[in-house]
Amino acid sequence: MINLQKFLDDAYDIGIRNPDKWLQGRCFNWGFLRGAFPRGCVPSDCDGEIEINGHFLRFEMKYVDAVRTEEIATGQRRQLHSLLNTGYFTVFIVGHDERHDTKCVRIWEMTPRGIKESYRPECNNDDLRNLCETWVKRVEKIMP
Repeated sequence: MINLQKFLDDAYDIGIRNPDKWLQGRCFNWGFLRGAFPRGCVPSDCDGEIEINGHFLRFEMKYVDAVRTEEIATGQRRQLHSLLNTGYFTVFIVGHDERHDTKCVRIWEMTPRGIKESYRPECNNDDLRNLCETWVKRVEKIMP
């Protein structure tokens, strides 16, 4: 059973000022665009993104088993690789449990040799925070 007040307090703590509207937005129905794009493509959501100095860190949140077994839809993989190929994106594919605690992370980033994919099979929320801080230090050295 969900504790509504705890949910509202937690939402406010992480910057969600209108949880009712946020929940409605999480369930947007893109069905009216069916057929507008080739190959059955439909718009994809972005779980999280931050920009610093013109560089972007994209978060894709998935249940831990999907990340551990690399169950990433082909279309989403192509989309993320296209973002990486711009040279301005890094992607963290974060595996979490049912409580949304970080359990593992895949890191995709562009290097001079192409897309580098690394995997941290054991990662917690503090580790993810440290990875974010490392990313920030790197992009803060780059002039916008």
